[in-house]
Amino acid sequence: MSIRISPLWGRVALMGSLGIAPVVVAPAAHAISFFTDLASTFPSVYSYGSADGATVGWAEDGVSLYAMYWDSASNATNLHPAILGDNSASLALGVSGDRVVGWGLGDATGGSIHALVWNNLVASDLHPSSLLGTGYSSALGINAAGDKIVGYATATDADLMSNGYVGGAFSPVARRWDNGFNWILPVNTLDSAGQRISSSAAFGISGNIAVGNGFFETQGYDSAILWDGITSYRLSDLYSQARAIDGGELGLSGARTVGVQENQAYVWNGVSSGTSLHPTSYLGVGGTSEARAISGNLIVGVGAGANTANLNRALAWQNGVFYDLHSQLGLADDAISEATSVDSQGYVSGNYIVNGEKKAFRVKFTPVGGGTPTPEPIATPVPTPIPTPVPTPEPIPTPAPTPMPTPEPIPTPAPTPVPTPEPIPTPEPIATPAPTPEPIATPDPTPIPTPEPISDPNPQPSPDPQATPVSDPSSIPEPSAAALLVLGGVALASRLRRR
Repeated sequence: MSIRISPLWGRVALMGSLGIAPVVVAPAAHAISFFTDLASTFPSVYSYGSADGATVGWAEDGVSLYAMYWDSASNATNLHPAILGDNSASLALGVSGDRVVGWGLGDATGGSIHALVWNNLVASDLHPSSLLGTGYSSALGINAAGDKIVGYATATDADLMSNGYVGGAFSPVARRWDNGFNWILPVNTLDSAGQRISSSAAFGISGNIAVGNGFFETQGYDSAILWDGITSYRLSDLYSQARAIDGGELGLSGARTVGVQENQAYVWNGVSSGTSLHPTSYLGVGGTSEARAISGNLIVGVGAGANTANLNRALAWQNGVFYDLHSQLGLADDAISEATSVDSQGYVSGNYIVNGEKKAFRVKFTPVGGGTPTPEPIATPVPTPIPTPVPTPEPIPTPAPTPMPTPEPIPTPAPTPVPTPEPIPTPEPIATPAPTPEPIATPDPTPIPTPEPISDPNPQPSPDPQATPVSDPSSIPEPSAAALLVLGGVALASRLRRR
């Protein structure tokens, strides 16, 4: 079975499971050495986020979606929470230690997507109490310390305007949960500079710095945004989406953000310079790529082009050098793959399709052979930020114990929406997943090509109003975090209610 996650991700058939032994696949002569299948008792699974050797994502059984967790030994646990009630679905999109974040929906949420957090595998609802039982929300990312969560949630007209957003619509905007409080990530700085933003989503956070994207009304497309707690920065004036960040503990000067700009994998250093990572010679004419995750000097993502028959390929960059991760995994040319996350130990998680079977993998990255050097960073101007006050946080409702890539490898490099719900997995999944939503009447969970792709966002659940980089009728789609999280969940909720 498949559900439409988002315009970016296309059709996403998902897989998941409980307690399973890892499967070791024999490598090709040039492979990394081996990789582990994140197996399960479900027909299919999708990996979206990872940390400290653990991976999260979701599974599908032909009836619904179930948040999943794989420990460092690849043992699987079904996280689907009872608090959602009947006709429910859930995705796990981020992990840090014993905390997992994502989204869920069911009769108990009125069929709307709600942000969830699992503490020691027990789920709680993070949906903002100020919304009085209305709207939708999704948790898409969590920092290494596990004490700060980001994602998005709809907001009232008054809250939108007081935080620098265009009012007049019940739009999804970036939100942060921290120590029992939650608040909207403001864009007053950008609004003061004449930038009108109607929706946004945050996909990643490192230290106190969050990244994501927003829909800029004047230009009519998404652009990457960085929030340092008080000030908001537009990382690019072009179409772009930020998927993940590392080094935020060191402040703006040490932060490195990855995502996509103009359909090419991209990395930003702080808020003043950026570099395209796009492997033109490898992908060929008309190629598109997206960077999904970063940890230290290792970046992973996905790309497709004429040289790959427009099939998605898992990609990696280390110390400025590009590596064909797809081939190093020992996968054949007619297989489809994507890398959705990487942790501090160098373990890369992702998804692949071989002979029509959709699977998730985890592998310890070890560069093999030579690579292609990445161009030097190109300085890009950034508007001078104007400090703006942080809105007074509102307490998070006490959760009942019990649960935003990007989903499956994606043809495009993404509860994510990306708000205008590539991103996000969540990862409705990974994230990845997958983009920023424009005012949404109907939420759009994200991450349909031939063969059926695996697959944010981020999710891209993703608020992106436009299609994501890697598109390919036979590649794997991926949730733009937000679109997946919103559109997918809404479609699924509607389908479940009809049952």
